[in-house]
Amino acid sequence: MWCALTVFDGDGIWVIDANADGVPDKPAAALLRSSQVSFYDAQDRVYRTQELFVDQTTGVVGTPRLTTNMF
Repeated sequence: MWCALTVFDGDGIWVIDANADGVPDKPAAALLRSSQVSFYDAQDRVYRTQELFVDQTTGVVGTPRLTTNMF
């Protein structure tokens, strides 16, 4: 199992739900500042975390730039 965490630049951004599905819409991809993925074992313990490269201009997520393993 895994869980993703994304952080956006929220200066001057309004949180909206344009399609009225009850979930706020993500900001534009160009506002993405960081992305992290955590992996869990069968007992719901984090065993690996990866910080992913994010192009600060376009918001394109690339390859992992830092991987931390927990033993």
